[in-house]
Parts: sequence; C-alpha cells; structure tokens
Amino acid sequence: MFWAAVAAFAVGVVCSTRVHASPSAPPAGSAEETIQGSVTVCFAPGTTTPESCSDKEVTFVVVSFLEVGQVTWDNKGNACAAGVETISVPGSAFTLSQPATLVGKLSNYDPKTQSGDGSGIGYSGGKCNGAAFDSTGAAVRSNAAFHFVISRDKKRLDSVLTSLSVTDQEVGAFSISSTAFKQ
Repeated sequence: MFWAAVAAFAVGVVCSTRVHASPSAPPAGSAEETIQGSVTVCFAPGTTTPESCSDKEVTFVVVSFLEVGQVTWDNKGNACAAGVETISVPGSAFTLSQPATLVGKLSNYDPKTQSGDGSGIGYSGGKCNGAAFDSTGAAVRSNAAFHFVISRDKKRLDSVLTSLSVTDQEVGAFSISSTAFKQ
C-alpha cells in the first residue's frame, strides 16, 4: 500500500513532465511521440508527505514512465500535446495508466544547427484543440525547460529535459527524453 500511495502522489510529477517543441519551428504540423524516463521524488521517512530532497532524512522513490501521444504545433512555436502514459514504481506492484496534457512554447531555434530550447507547463485537466489549449478545468502541475535537436529532413525531433519543478512535490534527480516523428 505504501508504494501505491507513493506512486499515486508522484503521478502529478510524471504526468506533467512531458515537453515538446516544433520539429521545424516554422512550419506548423503534428507528430507522434514517445517519452520515457524517471523522476526521483522525496518523502518524509515512512510517509507519503513531500519532503525536500536536500534533507538528510528523506525517502527517495524513483518513478518510471513511458508515454505515447500526439503533439501539434503552430508556426509561432506554440504546442499542445495529449497522450497516455504508464507510470510505475520499480520493485513494487504499482502501475497506473492515465491521460496526460502539456502546453509548450519554443523560446529559441537555430535553423543552421536545427536545435533550440523551449519550456512547457504540465496540466491535470484541460484539452488540446490543435496547438491551442482549452484550460477549462485544468490545474498547473509542473513547469519544465528542454533542449531539442531536429534531424532526418526535419521529420524527427529528439529532446531532453533540462529543468523541472512541480507544484506539490519535491523532485530530485530526473532523466527524461522524448522522440517525435512528424506525420
């Protein structure tokens, strides 16, 4: 039961860590994506009470996830992504599948190197309408930054998270990457 509670609490971390940007920052389009990684969350010992990961007496829990979905962007670098993710705590029997939504914004793009940076806000609730986000019933769960590189004739985007903060959970180490293929 402890692992289920830990994982359920960490769901907000994982479901809102997805990050995307336009694979060719101008032309608009959509892509299928796969995201995978792990996030370390921190709790007071023997509880599911969030605790600073810098405290000496904390319980570190690694949460793993795998997600597939669809991201759509416009020619201004705005993106909205929706998918389904599976979350688990290695070494436990806990697994959860749920929908996930993220709104992203491209902050810079160098067409010569086909690389750039962006930011994303993860939500619980809300929905994508193309690259636009309908925030009805949505609550912010996280903020993240990422770096991306485009390849294969502007049809593939690989990205990695460079920062992550979550509204109601302490986050320690994280390793999250994604690959998107333009459709």
